[in-house]
Amino acid sequence: MRLILVYFALAQARLAMLDVERSRLLGRRSDEALARGEERMRAAFALAGRAGLSRR
Repeated sequence: MRLILVYFALAQARLAMLDVERSRLLGRRSDEALARGEERMRAAFALAGRAGLSRR
């Protein structure tokens, strides 16, 4: 019985490590996506300004 519990504990630890790494990866990707979106907004506002449109 104890051996089975050790096996389950190790499996849960591996799954937890994968979850932690996945959340870190998603965090980095979301930061990159946010930076790209902000840059695109700046470009859009610059183009709108050159076209003579007001910023809302």
